[in-house]
Amino acid sequence: MFAVAGLFLYSREMNSSYWLTLTAVFLFGLSLFIFYLSFDVYSYLNEKGIHINRASTIKAVESYQWEEVESVTQLNKRGLPAQLEFTLEDDKKILLNIHADWYAKRRAFYEVLREYEIPLDTMEN
Repeated sequence: MFAVAGLFLYSREMNSSYWLTLTAVFLFGLSLFIFYLSFDVYSYLNEKGIHINRASTIKAVESYQWEEVESVTQLNKRGLPAQLEFTLEDDKKILLNIHADWYAKRRAFYEVLREYEIPLDTMEN
């Protein structure tokens, strides 16, 4: 990132070509975008609820208790679970992708849904 910024400043000082300056600006923007994507973004479910850390909230983890969840829809692709859509009390929807480790833990997830009496629907996506 600093190298791209240095290239940009050097190209402006040397009155170099328009394309070199444009390339430096593009690479600088690309490096900022890649830096933004490098933030630790994750989501997980546990016995307390849904926890999400998004890049937009940087360090704050959004947590939703199971009591706030009205329903869950399992979205399937070609017959296999791909995403979970949670509908909360205030009609807010949360969409989470299902990863490989979810398959090992899905029995516990279904038990939590039964415990809190949360309806589970299945839909082909």
